[in-house]
Amino acid sequence: MRRKPMKVLLVATSLVVAGTALPAMASPKDDLPRERTAVMGTDKVQRQQVYVGNYYYRPDQITVKVGQPVELMFNIPDGVNKHTFVLFAPEAGLKINTAISQRNNMVTFTPTKTGSYTFYCNHQAGFLRPHSEQGETGTLIVVD
Repeated sequence: MRRKPMKVLLVATSLVVAGTALPAMASPKDDLPRERTAVMGTDKVQRQQVYVGNYYYRPDQITVKVGQPVELMFNIPDGVNKHTFVLFAPEAGLKINTAISQRNNMVTFTPTKTGSYTFYCNHQAGFLRPHSEQGETGTLIVVD
């Protein structure tokens, strides 16, 4: 009779280990570029696709030109948690705090001042730490 509780404990422990290790092993973030310069379209809008996963943005360093419109298009796979995009630097005309999802996956803005500005996800699920504290941050670099 004592073997059954031990088997249950062993199976439960295995499931917990697999549940925490498998998402990290399957994460595509390591295959995605960390740095990108947004591409200027013929319409003078700078565009950059941003991949969003559990606790990351890729690229997490995006370079854009000052005074030109920027369009970030977020690629969010099925099954990924809720996310936000916060970029708050009023001195540069940046006041963005929006939920992003498969339906709401685009942010547009025009930076008015050169510099480096941090963006992050402020979503927090229950008792867990906010996504930004788990690595879901990045830097917008605005150049002349």
